Order: sequence, then structure tokens, then C-alpha cells
Amino acid sequence: MSSFLSLDASTESCSVTLCCGSTFYQQSCHTPRAHAKTLLPMIEAVLADAGIKLGTLDFIALTHGPGSFTGIRIALSVAQGLAYGASLPLVGISSLRTLAERCYLEENVPNGGVIIPALDARMSEVYWAAYQYVDGSMRELCTPAVSSPPDAIQAMEARLAALNVSNHDASVSDTSADSVSRPIYGAGHGWGVDGMSAQILDHCFTSYSPDATAVAKVVLGELAEITPTLADRGIAVLEPLYLRNEIAWKKRTRIRPQSERQS
Repeated sequence: MSSFLSLDASTESCSVTLCCGSTFYQQSCHTPRAHAKTLLPMIEAVLADAGIKLGTLDFIALTHGPGSFTGIRIALSVAQGLAYGASLPLVGISSLRTLAERCYLEENVPNGGVIIPALDARMSEVYWAAYQYVDGSMRELCTPAVSSPPDAIQAMEARLAALNVSNHDASVSDTSADSVSRPIYGAGHGWGVDGMSAQILDHCFTSYSPDATAVAKVVLGELAEITPTLADRGIAVLEPLYLRNEIAWKKRTRIRPQSERQS
């Protein structure tokens, strides 16, 4: 059985889960801007609880984006430092895929159900993707993207229409006669951003965020595919998944009013 550490610091919260076979050891912190102070102590705590050494693990998994620039950089720096010292490979999991997994597990999403995770990307934009749970696996319908809420909703509706999928309220959108009704779930605080219309959804859970346990569950579900690739990943090698590049951030900073910069 695989043993690995999973980390998440892609939003305001951060968490750590140590998976040892079928046993999980968990730590979490919900204090904003505390990631740099709390990640290492939480890692030390779960290792101590399990009574094992970092070097005995098979790999370290973490959400590498999209999400908070600062949180992602902190988690990646911590993970790379630990992985380098213990000669462990890193496995990156999308924070949106992780959020979809959490929604699936906690809401018992039925076969065929669609999950649209969304995170507040600030700057009046959202990070989002779409997944469908089919026969025991999560299929990606829309790759992770960053968009304004109207553009995100339009893209979601277009993709669902192309798949002939509608929510249970057929009055929400124009659907064809052969459209298949599937429950559609929204997850994440991105659904609370102005302009994110929840009318396309059957269920909306804005309180959900990615966490390390959901990362571990994603990894366990994909372990057969991940394990053969570990030797090729390189020790401590992993790039962050930034959907908004640094140029966009600098441009936004230049055009923001002085009053907004001080808020």
C-alpha cells in the first residue's frame, strides 16, 4: 500500500493529510495568511501521529493551482524543500479537480452528475472547470480556466448544450428535446462572485474549498496511473498551475485606481 503526504494551501485555508494505506492523519488551519507559519508544524504533527519518517513515503502530492498566488508558492516551496531532502517525487493535482472530488464525496453525486467547481480569482474573475462523474471516475468536461463571470457562465452553458446535458429545471435554458437531465452541482466560493448565476445549477455549495484529504482521495483514485510515472517525475520537480500570468497581474495593478490599491 502506498504512503504519501498531501498538501493544500490554494485558498484562505491550508491543510495536510498523511495517507498510510487506508489510514488518514489530518491537520488543518483556517486562519487566513497563516500558511507559512502552519504548514511545516502540521506536517510534523501528522508524521508524529503516524510514527513514520518523511523519507519512508513514496511521494508528496499537493494542489499546485489555480488559486492564491501566495498560498500556491508557499505550499510548493515547502513541498519542494521536503521532497529534495528526502529524495521524493512530487505529484501535482489541480485545486479545481480537488474541489470537484470533495463535492462528489460529501454530496454523494450520482452517476452522470456534473460538478462545476469555481474559485474567486479576484479582479472580478473566477477560476473554474467542469467535471462529470461517470462509472466510478471523474471525466473532465472543461479544462481549468480563468474568466469573467459572464464569460464563464456562457462557456459552461455552451459546453453543457454540446453534451446535450441540462439541469433538472428545464426552464432555466433552452434545451433540445433529446437533452438529458443530469444533476449539476456548483462548488466553491467562486459561485459567490457577482455575476456567477447559479440558475444553471441544481445544487450550489459555496462553502466548499479544496483540502488535503480530497487531494489524497484524488491520488488514490488515480494511483494506478500515477505510480508508473513516479520515476520519471524527477525529485522535487513540479511547476505551479498559473492560469493568470504575471504580466496580467502587473497590468491590472497599473490600471487600478489608487483608492482600490489601498483597499
